[in-house]
Amino acid sequence: MTLILKQPSSYHTPAPQGVYEAGLESWEDLGVRDYGAGRPRHMLRLWMLLNHLDAKGEPYRVSILCTASLHRKSKLYSVVLALNDGVVPTELNLDFLLGALCQVIVSHRKDEQGRTWANIDSVLRPAAKSPAVPPKGFLFDPYANRQAGEDFTLAPAK
Repeated sequence: MTLILKQPSSYHTPAPQGVYEAGLESWEDLGVRDYGAGRPRHMLRLWMLLNHLDAKGEPYRVSILCTASLHRKSKLYSVVLALNDGVVPTELNLDFLLGALCQVIVSHRKDEQGRTWANIDSVLRPAAKSPAVPPKGFLFDPYANRQAGEDFTLAPAK
């Protein structure tokens, strides 16, 4: 008897390119990494849920990689600016921003194997028609309006 094992593929259908409403779902500390840019840097990965659903009816999940710095020229600075209603504090607990809404610009990039990946090029403040950044203790619920459309609704955190 022969048993053939395959490693499960982590590849998935990428989110389509475009501008989407999104919310900060989670973040992870990647520690100090050296990506060949000259010196090691403390890196974070921020996960955003888009208000666009895939074929299974689940919201697309896209990440953005940034340094753990609130310097004016850092990527994290622009993300916090968008998520925190235009204010970047001198000290920040990222957990405070979980559930905050924004707009993201998603583009595609190909890797060495020819696979297409969705990347967040820019994070913008929420559109005027979208709800304001939720008050503390509130999170968005992308599953609440599956039948009604693709917009998030605000629901009390559980």
